[in-house]
Amino acid sequence: MEGLKNLSKEQLHKILAALVLSDGHLYKHKGKPRSIRLSTSHFGEDQHRLFRYLCYELFGKDIKTRKSTAPSSKQRLLISTFNSVKFVPTLYSLCPEYNTTPGKLSKAEFLKIPQPNLQFILNETKELQWLFLRTYFDFDGSISPSIKLKHKLDKKGQRVYEYYQVQFECEIKISETNPSLVKDLILLCTQLGLSAKMKRDNRNWSEISGICITQRESVRKFLDQGGPITKVKVSGKSNRFKGISKIKICKFLNKLIQDEKIIWSKSFSNKNDALEYQEKVNKFLVKLIKKE
Repeated sequence: MEGLKNLSKEQLHKILAALVLSDGHLYKHKGKPRSIRLSTSHFGEDQHRLFRYLCYELFGKDIKTRKSTAPSSKQRLLISTFNSVKFVPTLYSLCPEYNTTPGKLSKAEFLKIPQPNLQFILNETKELQWLFLRTYFDFDGSISPSIKLKHKLDKKGQRVYEYYQVQFECEIKISETNPSLVKDLILLCTQLGLSAKMKRDNRNWSEISGICITQRESVRKFLDQGGPITKVKVSGKSNRFKGISKIKICKFLNKLIQDEKIIWSKSFSNKNDALEYQEKVNKFLVKLIKKE
């Protein structure tokens, strides 16, 4: 949170908007905005510190935090709430809406009403834009380093050669199903010199799952900025990196990507040899990250 210390209240307001749009929820009572709630796994303790910091710096009021357990998954949760009929409505000076999904409305009905957008950040300084994107990634983002196996065909003259390529890949993803927000997130990435693409998932209401950054130079540029804005730890959704801070993973991968001695891909004529090598390198990668 060091990068927030020198921001004005107007700028901090935009960071709070990133928190609410990504993983928060703005509640209304009888049509009037009255509270913001943040619910995360117990690994998100530092995210609640950020929420507390923003509310206190902006409004001079504290949040209320409690522990809970999800009934179905039995996952341990942290739930923080900021209540204020005076201050919560000020967020609407930045964005016309904070509901990002249809809820009880049909998809068609929802898309007819004013949609949330990120126009309020697109004309800001690059410094603030980076802090905004890192905040969004902190709450709704993931980074997935992996060793992929790909079946390749290489034609030379009249002959076709079959081989298997094992290569390192790294995907930075921000989960978001709202089409308007996805469009603006891609535009924000473009303004910051990042190559980002929409990622689709037919299981979601919009058939969109978010944006992803896979091009190596863009991944490196993002990691150079430091990754997440807090020291949030990876939740139980990831078996490989559960309990490890996202920022630690990002720092290690940034160092790895910049190491010119690393061989990023290796080819094999035999699939079993390729699979064996893939498993070996994957285990080694996870071991290095946990050790870092």
